[in-house]
Amino acid sequence: MLDVRQLLQELAALPDLRKLVIFDSVHLNYDPRLGTLINAFPTAVKQAVEQLPSRANLWVLVGQGDGELAVGVPGAARSALVDSLVGSLEQKRGDGGSISLAALQERVAVRLAALNQ
Repeated sequence: MLDVRQLLQELAALPDLRKLVIFDSVHLNYDPRLGTLINAFPTAVKQAVEQLPSRANLWVLVGQGDGELAVGVPGAARSALVDSLVGSLEQKRGDGGSISLAALQERVAVRLAALNQ
């Protein structure tokens, strides 16, 4: 089993590197007849990041909040978040290279908004 807290601690300790960790992890199979199922993983990740002694070069993105589920893209075997990230990065690769986090965030937001229409 992956210890997310340990992973984040080890990544944050790496010197002089900028790291982006993306968790697209709230995919639940449940039977609604048995009641509501809440996954507190997003809050646990937030708390783990806040407890890091240094996080200046570590960015963590969790695609959903507590009580939210990942939204799938019709006809694709991936979530809307992953589809938007991959599409944005592929577009940038075609444009010739690197992308800032701010530009990636903007592209992903635009793609997610288009999927939600």
